[in-house]
Amino acid sequence: MVNEDEIRELWDLFIMQYGYNLKISMLSEKYPEERSIQVDFMEIQEFSQELLESLTSNPEETIAIGEDVIIKKFPEEQKVEILHLRLKNIPDDRLKEIRKIRSKNIGELITIEGLVRQVTEVRPKLVTGAFECTSCGHVNYKEQETETLEFPVFCEGCGKKKGETRFKLLEDFSVFVDSQKIEVQENPEDIRGGEQPQRIQVYLEDDLTGIVVPGDRVRITGILKTRPRGTKQFPSTIFDIYLYAINVESIKEEYKSVTLTEEDVERIREFAQDKNVIKKLSDKIASTLFGLEIEKEAILLQLFGGVPLKRRDGTRIRGDIHILLVGDPGTGKSQLLKYVTNIAPKSIYTSGKGSTAAGLTAAATKEEFGEGRWTLEAGALVLADNGIAAIDEIDKMDDKDRVAMHEAMEQQTITISKAGMNATLMARCSILAAANPKFGRFDISRPLSDQLNLPPTLLSRFDAIFKMPDVPGDMDARIADHILDVHMEKEGEQEEIDDEFFKKYIAYAKKHIIPKIMPDAREELKQYYLRMRNLYNQTSAKSIPITARQMEALIRLTQASARARLSNIATAEDARRAIRIIQHFIEDIATTPEGTIDIDRVMGTIPSSERSKYETVVDIIKDLSTGKGYAGEDEIVREAKVRAGIDDFELRKIIQALMRDNIIFMPYNGRYRLIE
Repeated sequence: MVNEDEIRELWDLFIMQYGYNLKISMLSEKYPEERSIQVDFMEIQEFSQELLESLTSNPEETIAIGEDVIIKKFPEEQKVEILHLRLKNIPDDRLKEIRKIRSKNIGELITIEGLVRQVTEVRPKLVTGAFECTSCGHVNYKEQETETLEFPVFCEGCGKKKGETRFKLLEDFSVFVDSQKIEVQENPEDIRGGEQPQRIQVYLEDDLTGIVVPGDRVRITGILKTRPRGTKQFPSTIFDIYLYAINVESIKEEYKSVTLTEEDVERIREFAQDKNVIKKLSDKIASTLFGLEIEKEAILLQLFGGVPLKRRDGTRIRGDIHILLVGDPGTGKSQLLKYVTNIAPKSIYTSGKGSTAAGLTAAATKEEFGEGRWTLEAGALVLADNGIAAIDEIDKMDDKDRVAMHEAMEQQTITISKAGMNATLMARCSILAAANPKFGRFDISRPLSDQLNLPPTLLSRFDAIFKMPDVPGDMDARIADHILDVHMEKEGEQEEIDDEFFKKYIAYAKKHIIPKIMPDAREELKQYYLRMRNLYNQTSAKSIPITARQMEALIRLTQASARARLSNIATAEDARRAIRIIQHFIEDIATTPEGTIDIDRVMGTIPSSERSKYETVVDIIKDLSTGKGYAGEDEIVREAKVRAGIDDFELRKIIQALMRDNIIFMPYNGRYRLIE
């Protein structure tokens, strides 16, 4: 048990010795707008081992005594109802892993780190209730020590017991504090393969409420408490644990979890001097997969990322690189995603369906966690803030995520507006996504947008899209040899780059390297863009080979290339590397059967080669609708064959596209008309 007099004396000496009297005086002038005082844990550790042990093993009583000592130093005439002693600067060696919290820790002071997964609304909580006796009118004050409203046992005025009189709560004379409940999940990099992330509920009060949102990385110091399961009538012997927060600190440094020694930094800088550093790093990515050199190089640059730009008017241009892999089954898409998840300093792996109600983005829901209150829950993109989100089967995502993904990919925020809750969550992450063709395998003759269950507006937000078809050919023998070599690899062979070093290399580069594009690199990018744009005038189809979106992608890839070399200067060599990646993407995905490059084949708008057919169908529907107000399907089929030689299959595709783009609609089954 805590010896109250000794602890009170120690607090008094500590406050005097470490200059807290001045802080208390300043706090008294700002009270009650401010009612917390930050106390440095390291100073307590330096001051007294006895106070430190009392604080660690009996935190509730020790902190309560400290708060009382502080209150007594306020001016006598000042009424102080609530005051908080907040502990800050907890050393790393005192951190407790969420998954290692046990029953022996109940009642102790512990510090955890993790990602905020869910957040409830902020609501008032009764601390001291003022109860009026209906018999005599006397006001009784009762402190609330549990989550259930507690009435006075008897009236201090007339002496009647609770059963003999009624007590009415006077809210105007009662003391309330804000309360909020959050759920904190282990950091992704702390989870070993195959394990489920562990979570813990945290209770926040007063000035700690409303300061965190889902996706925030936090360090929370608090007292581990229990709450019985079951009901009041049928209590359970199994208890739930939660953390009653003493302090909440936001961790802004996303790569803080990656510890770099002086030897690590020296080795990283030495390795970066290798002329083949980018080739060696990209070869390390999913090395069991044969080939895919350009895809692996693009993914490598994605791991490093470009430099975000914030303009004076407040607009932000993302530096994160988004990549989509579209492939036949068995081409290694998931293997690439899993490797990136393993190697990126901060990453989340999920499927298009998502693992929770929040899916990929975020959601506002009412569920048991919120106890009837609205809960804000973070999805994969929010949890991957300042990292990489690897999304498998993105084509199978929910409709609500499909809508929110547009904002998440470009503005890198997710806005929630539901039931009076308005919140903007940060999703500043790179997206590496994989999708399967709609019909099982690729049809080279058809545009990519026709073969994916993804909206064109979403496709256009990817910096690069790579096709991974499974086509038998000359490479089969080499692929077979590579697979056999991997399975017959000798044990004990040392790799030049191990996964841990790779992760440290990325973390160091992202933290310390901010490349600037040099004039020679700028000119390379500009001339390439102009050459590609000039192709528009060289084809009769007038197809557009490149847009401003690809220009922005080139800039990001150029910066990432320099960063991968640990260079603060992006040179023409970096620009040429970015051009090679974008050119491969454009030629592979956007080339028409006639051999011209048409970016509309990727973005899902009507390709230039087919635009005249679409216009013909619109004219047919317009002509046939004159007089009767609609065009019958049979009539459209006949006219389309006569005017433009359009067959039934192609006509159905055109009609679906026109309806999707809100050019026509179907008022009755099999009848169409233009939207005015």
